[in-house]
Order: sequence, then C-alpha cells, then structure tokens
Amino acid sequence: MKIFNGALIFSAAHGAWVQPKYEEVLKASKGRSNVNWGFPVGMRNSQAFDKCGEPLLPKDALKFECNSATCAVICKPGLMPLGKARVRCRKSGWSKSFPDCGGCAPEPSTAPDVLAECKDGKTRSCSLRCAEGMFFPDLGINQLGIGLKTKVVCKCKKKSGKCDYKFVSKSLKRKNVSKFSCDAIQAPPTQAPTPQSTAAPVEIIEDNVQHAVSSGSCSSLISENAEATAICKTIDDVNVKRALHHAPPVEVDAKLCTDAQSYADLLAKRDSGLSHDGALLQSLKQGENLMFGLNDMSIEANFLLATKMWHDEWIDWDFEKLTCTPGRQCLHFTQQVWIGTQKVCYAAAKAGRKTYVVARYSPPGNSMRRMRENVLPAN
Repeated sequence: MKIFNGALIFSAAHGAWVQPKYEEVLKASKGRSNVNWGFPVGMRNSQAFDKCGEPLLPKDALKFECNSATCAVICKPGLMPLGKARVRCRKSGWSKSFPDCGGCAPEPSTAPDVLAECKDGKTRSCSLRCAEGMFFPDLGINQLGIGLKTKVVCKCKKKSGKCDYKFVSKSLKRKNVSKFSCDAIQAPPTQAPTPQSTAAPVEIIEDNVQHAVSSGSCSSLISENAEATAICKTIDDVNVKRALHHAPPVEVDAKLCTDAQSYADLLAKRDSGLSHDGALLQSLKQGENLMFGLNDMSIEANFLLATKMWHDEWIDWDFEKLTCTPGRQCLHFTQQVWIGTQKVCYAAAKAGRKTYVVARYSPPGNSMRRMRENVLPAN
C-alpha cells in the first residue's frame, strides 16, 4: 500500500495488503472521487471494509483503478478487459469477479470514408470522423458535419473476445456502426421548380455588367464541347454573383467538363433522383452541385436556372454563425461563391422531360474549418 498525493493506492497482487482504516480513507479522499480506495456504497463504519478483501490482479492486468465504491481493471497496453471492467464493492463483498485481460478487435469496422481514432482504457473508445470533403448526414445537415466527430465505445465480449461497438450519442444508439457512412459535403439537393413557378432564367444575366471571364477565351478552351456556349455564358453569370461576395472569377476546365458530363449521363440513365458519389468526388478532389428540372427549357436555360437557385440560398445562410436556417439548404450557395475555388464546369443530360444538371468545382469548397474566410456576405 502507498500514499500518493494523499490518495491510497495499490497496483499489484504481491506482498501483504493492509486494509485502510475508515478514518484514513475519509481524510485522503476529501470528497474526491479519484481516491484509489474507499468505503463501499451504503457503508458507514470501518467494519464495512472487511466485506471486500483485496482483489487479485487478473491475468495480463497492469493495476486497479478504484474510487470510493468500485474498482476497475487497467490492462497492459494493447489489451482490454474481457467483460465489464468495473466491479462494485457491496455489503456482501465484490459484486462479481474481475475480468481477465485479452486482445480485442483494434478498430471498429467502418465504411471506407469514415476515419477512426481509438484509444484504450477501461473500454476502447473511438472518435469517428469523415474524410475531407464529407459529412455525417445523421448528425444533421445544419451542423455541416465538417470537423465534427461522433464517439463509439467498445465493450469486449467475454466469450468471443471481439469488440461490440456502440454509439455514445443517444440519437445514434440504434445505428449500426459498421453501416454508418459519410456523404458528399453538399446539402441534399432539391428538385428545380418548373418554369411556371420561377422567373425565366435568361432574365438572370446582367448585360450591363463587365464579366470577369470572356465567353471567347472560355469557348476556345472547350471548343469541342457541344454546350461550350451555354457553359461559358453560365460561368460569366456566376462570376457576377461571385464578385458580389468578394470571390475572384472562376475559369472553365476541360477535365471538370468531362467528369461532370459523365456523372450527368449516369444520373439521367438511372433517372432515380439526385445523389452524390462521395468516394468519387474525394478521389477526384472535386466539389459538386446537382439539380434537375422538369421542363422543356434549353440546356443553357437550365444551367442559368440552377446557378440562380443555388445563389438564392444565401438568404438562409447565417454568415456570422456559419449555419443554415433549419429545414433549408445553403451548401450549394457556399460552394458556388467559395473564394478558394478556381475552376468550374457544367454539364447536363436529359431523361424524358427531366434535365439533370451537374456542376463540378476545383478545388472543392465547403470545408467548415475554412468557411468563414471563403464565404463572405455581399457588398
């Protein structure tokens, strides 16, 4: 037995163990919960200590960690208690035997886009976070997810020696950790209104404004693209919107055009709504906005409609708190005016009367850590 900083401790099963006196425990604890030994719950006299003898150190255990009512097994590095680590001292003695230490699955089985950072103790606890440019949809889109973490803990099963990971958050208790995945950083997109419910997109263009990127130079970069004129006019219009938020102009990029067209064709072929391919975007290091419209408008008109809708999300964006109005979408807007984005392209594909619009951005935006410096309020 040792006294360290006023607390009585023991860390091995060798040698004689002297039961501390009731008065010594009270003096050493001073009301703290981290004293290494104390009297069991509900006991009010020194004879109570006779009910719980010195616990024997289990196999591969390093020491015990005790408070005034319980003791927990601390295992050697890389090992965990095979069962519940903490045992309570009651009037009749220890409530159960202390678990042995053993190996357990080192990390939770997660989706490829979920990163786990684990540490051992009485249990193995792991912080889960998404890869760059991804977010946890189950945490709520208004929290953005970037930079946020959610915690899981493992209690090693005694029979199998395997970790059974559970979420700490009550809202995620019923979720399967292995099936928990990330999504692309953009907010879930919305179907575009029909032409009858929105202003004609051609009216968006401000002809009297000096555009930052000329249609001529833009068209020459993607001269083989059938929609080069529509793409360049859209970029001109977007640069006007970006300038309002102190963002420099973006330029067209041929590879972004190719990638955007491939994904637009895929969405039209599936014709089952909008969805982001987070793993693909991460590998390409691109950002993405999506829209589809049920209308008979031209490709150019749909491009302009999409960029207008995305910019109109600014009204629900709180530039100070960096949050979106609950139930609304804002991340299309933040990506479109992201100061760090330098290149962009737009593509479209039709499925009947539906037009699927895909915008690709490089470098991608919507990193929560850089949101304040990259998304500024309008002049």
